[in-house]
This record gives sequence, structure tokens and C-alpha cells, in this order.
Amino acid sequence: MRPIAGWLAARHPLWGGTAGGADEPGLGLLRAEMQRLGWNRAALRRASKGDERKGRLAVRIRQETTLSLKWIAEHLAMGSWTHVSNLLVWNGIAKV
Repeated sequence: MRPIAGWLAARHPLWGGTAGGADEPGLGLLRAEMQRLGWNRAALRRASKGDERKGRLAVRIRQETTLSLKWIAEHLAMGSWTHVSNLLVWNGIAKV
């Protein structure tokens, strides 16, 4: 298995120590949370799209960045962006 940082850098060439990129804040949050949970890429994909830990991370990314719901759904393996939207509404983060 590749280390998490290597997987993220390989998947997103604009992300890295110096290159930066529009999605860097979200990738940093994602990487930190995956390390905290002891997850690798496979574990992230295995966890259900409605996993509570993924939901908390989606809420945090949405509150702390301007990344799209599509980005969050893709990177957290949460299915469609509409699922993420519904999750945010259910958690009182987004208004209907």
C-alpha cells in the first residue's frame, strides 16, 4: 500500500508541499483525518457512503473550505453530490 500522502499527491499532481492548488485545504483535511482514523485508500472506499466519520469530515470540509459538493463526494467516496447535500441539510449546515 502507498502512504496516504503519496496517494494524494499521485492523484492530485497540483497538491504537494510547494505546488499548491485550489483543493489543497480539503486534501490537507482529508489526509489528516485519514491518518487520525488509521485509514488508507482502501479503508476509505470500504466505509459506507453514509459512514458517520465521513459525514463529519464532509461537514468540516464544507465549513472550512469553498470546495464543491461534487469534490467532497468524489474524494470521500460518498456517492453523488446530492447525497452530500442532503447530509449537510440533515446536519443543519445547509439551508433548504
